[in-house]
Amino acid sequence: MLTVLWYASDMALESMKPFQIMMVRFLVASVLMGMLGLGNRKKAEQATKRAGAIKAGVLMGIALFMGFSLQTIGLQYTTPSKNAFLTALNVVIVPFIAFLILKKKIGIKGIVGAVLSVIGVALLSLNGNLTLSLGDGLTLLCAVGFAFQIFLTSEFVKKYPASVLNMVQMITAFVLSAASLVIFGEMEFQVTTKGWLSVLYLGIISTTVCYLLQTACQKYVDETKAAIVLSMESVFGTIFSIIILHEVINNRLRGVSRMESFEIILERYEKEMSEADKEHWLTKKNEIYKALLKNMSPADLSVEVKATLYGLRESGYKLAIGSSSKNAKFILGQLGLGEYFDAISDGNNISKSKPDPEVFVKAAEYIEEAPKYCLVVEDAEAGLKAAIAGEMNCAAIGDAVGCGLGTYNLATFSELLKVVEN
Repeated sequence: MLTVLWYASDMALESMKPFQIMMVRFLVASVLMGMLGLGNRKKAEQATKRAGAIKAGVLMGIALFMGFSLQTIGLQYTTPSKNAFLTALNVVIVPFIAFLILKKKIGIKGIVGAVLSVIGVALLSLNGNLTLSLGDGLTLLCAVGFAFQIFLTSEFVKKYPASVLNMVQMITAFVLSAASLVIFGEMEFQVTTKGWLSVLYLGIISTTVCYLLQTACQKYVDETKAAIVLSMESVFGTIFSIIILHEVINNRLRGVSRMESFEIILERYEKEMSEADKEHWLTKKNEIYKALLKNMSPADLSVEVKATLYGLRESGYKLAIGSSSKNAKFILGQLGLGEYFDAISDGNNISKSKPDPEVFVKAAEYIEEAPKYCLVVEDAEAGLKAAIAGEMNCAAIGDAVGCGLGTYNLATFSELLKVVEN
């Protein structure tokens, strides 16, 4: 249960920087843990052990911060799968920490379980490229941090009140995250509604609830078994990737250039690919795409879209296409929409793709309108960001509504007629 909650939280925090996420999640957890701790402040046992618990909580918080920060930084220099695999190596590190510090004998069952866990995670995470990079090294250090956090929790939770340990652990991680936020210059917050909801989930469920459960469970489970169970996060990571990641990738492919879309697809291909090979497969991919486009016809166009475009033309509005694709003109011809648009700005005449505003700025120039008088209709977050960067109003439709960036949100394309009337 704990590992399900942990992974499910880390899905879509695209609008916040790493230490912003960490600071907010640990701030929320500190407040909630503090409220729980205050509820037990009169207990005699807690009063006598408070000083030791504070020192222990600080050590746990340092280890926790080390794990999260190095994992996040390491992810910028390695692939997500290798990051997940190397982080899960804490399952092997934990029993050796116990052996080195406490001279605790490593049981054969613990060794076998740890090795099997690593093999399982490797099968889920790695696809052949086993070389180590800077990101891999940082992630290995992150695994050491998480291993120490698990080990320290197992030791201290048997000696001190869990409520105090958790509260001090979260406050320590918050303070270190806030200091790192200042040091790395992440002071400017530009967070979407989706971002705030996600980070609140992180703070309440993935941090407060999960670490309360971990601390409570480790009273009865030794550190090696705990590490093995927590390595199941990678299993649920794979499950959630199968269920959700295909949607995330599809949304990211919208509004970007041909090469950028191919690079996004290659994120799931672990081997190195030369520039020549990329060009070869990019050309092959585009040939297949063009062949499919030839099957398009006016019959594929919904009555609603055509009626809406006709209504806009009748009302005297100039219409332009702003697309990163180099096939925009061909697609319009296949759908019989060429006569509805006054200009086309696409991948053939721009050097930067969305979220850069160039494609929309050029479209405005072609129809001789100032950007502030233009309205961009977009179904992709990258397109909305491009419109905002170009100082244009924007109407979000489809999946783009969820990112919270639209000046207007359209449930149907025909609602655009009501928007322009106002």
